[in-house]
Amino acid sequence: MTDQERESRLRAERLGDAVEHLERLVGEDPELVLSLAQERLRVRVTDAMQQARQLQGLTQAGLAERMGITQGRVSRLESAHYDRRLDSLVAYLHAAGAELVMAFKVGDTLIQVARPAGPQVVASPNGADARDDVAVVDSR
Repeated sequence: MTDQERESRLRAERLGDAVEHLERLVGEDPELVLSLAQERLRVRVTDAMQQARQLQGLTQAGLAERMGITQGRVSRLESAHYDRRLDSLVAYLHAAGAELVMAFKVGDTLIQVARPAGPQVVASPNGADARDDVAVVDSR
């Protein structure tokens, strides 16, 4: 494991601890629960973006060059405080050699929005491959 990977893992653990603490403070207030869910997603997406870039051995400057933007813009995209647009996220991932895989869960139904080519394994309530109860919207 590289120093960058260790640092990323430690950062994720610290952020996870902070999120757990916030969850205890938030309680059942619907507005606060929504705000916490949004922040949790923002932090997780940020960490995953950085991991994708690092797995490809790219610096922020190298990724910026691939994207045709400045290193400062990549830094903002990698900030948990920045509310990214989905198209910016997809462009970032494309430049990092990564692909977005996304799904929504409604009750026990998983709706895949973006998926890579190849076989899909979907978790279902009964634990089986549940392709027949999954609505797929192809991202291509």
